[in-house]
Amino acid sequence: MLLLKKKDMIYFYLQIQFHVLSTVVRVATQGGNGAYVSQYRLAYSQDCVTFNNILDVAGNIIVIIV
Repeated sequence: MLLLKKKDMIYFYLQIQFHVLSTVVRVATQGGNGAYVSQYRLAYSQDCVTFNNILDVAGNIIVIIV
């Protein structure tokens, strides 16, 4: 997990490596100690180097607002 701080906001990322091609059907987040996730986006990679954001049909990055 990587922690980046910009102004008063903190950005994290979580990288999970599956060893076979997998479909993720659900993502759950949980806050704690006054911190919580307000939005996130998903990306995928086949080589753990180049990542591609999940896009809608118009080609826009999908941002999940919690």
